[in-house]
Amino acid sequence: MLDDFAEFDQQMYLNKVGCPILVINGDGDSEELMLKEIASRALHFLPAGSHHEILSGAEHNFLRHLDQIIDLGLSWLMDYMPIK
Repeated sequence: MLDDFAEFDQQMYLNKVGCPILVINGDGDSEELMLKEIASRALHFLPAGSHHEILSGAEHNFLRHLDQIIDLGLSWLMDYMPIK
């Protein structure tokens, strides 16, 4: 599956995204390191305002980083989908 992520045509698919995207990766295991690299290459195909957050030490399951993910996600939603 990781090979599929690495090999798909990022530009073709990601240029169709119409809103800023928050991508969260860790750097705590080989799977996340690979996904982090793939996401880094993809970021310039995403709309302005998209952001790539790297959680130091986070492994692919993110179990020890759930509070950070919740905080990042809620902050992102408040910035891009505020309550009216």
